[in-house]
Amino acid sequence: DRYHGGNLFDYIKENDGIKDEREIYSLTAQLGQAILDMHLTKGMAHRIAHHDLKPENIILSKDLK
Repeated sequence: DRYHGGNLFDYIKENDGIKDEREIYSLTAQLGQAILDMHLTKGMAHRIAHHDLKPENIILSKDLK
């Protein structure tokens, strides 16, 4: 129920791109934090491989968080 915002690719396509610099910064910061959190999770440190990191595979919540 939490992730019904679609994916980043569809969001960009439906909005004809992201033109607001604050939104770009926010999404980029959230993505960076998510990747950092994956690497720092106990028992998983340095065991994460990003084979298919692309907008289609980034799931958004309803409030883009």
